[in-house]
Amino acid sequence: MMRQPYIVRSLLFDLYFAPERVENLEPAGALKLKKGENRQVGDLTLTFAGFDLEGHEQVEVESLRVFAEITVEHDGETATIRPAVVHSEDLFGQPSVVKEPAELVIAGQVYEVSIDRILADEKAVVIEIPELLPKSPPDRLIMDISKKPMINLVWAGTTLILLGSVIVFIRRRGEMARR
Repeated sequence: MMRQPYIVRSLLFDLYFAPERVENLEPAGALKLKKGENRQVGDLTLTFAGFDLEGHEQVEVESLRVFAEITVEHDGETATIRPAVVHSEDLFGQPSVVKEPAELVIAGQVYEVSIDRILADEKAVVIEIPELLPKSPPDRLIMDISKKPMINLVWAGTTLILLGSVIVFIRRRGEMARR
């Protein structure tokens, strides 16, 4: 990313527009739900009830399956879906994460709900429903806008000092040549 400012110059001031950073907003089709929080998506009400772990109590566990229990309410009907992620090791001992989406059927339409991220410290989950959730908002550019008043006086002073130095150099050179 380039960090060079755009400058608008005028007689009394310069205006600087300097990019600082780009904020990435939520991904397309993703929704963050905290435990016990209700979120409205269209005519659906989604409530995250919590996590359910499978396989964490066994001594020699090869994989850990984490379910997110989500209650979906639509037109007075309530259903519970349980998308999951499976944490395990591959053949080379490297950690592996596999998403297991849950199917959500609404008015004959089937949607796949999967877990994007688990935010254990916030007791929250980020779920993906690409067909149902809106597209992601554009990234946000954070800029520093500053005004430099009377900056032309600084440049005029610098130019006068440089011009004076050149004149002194030429005069001294001329005096040295005469001697």
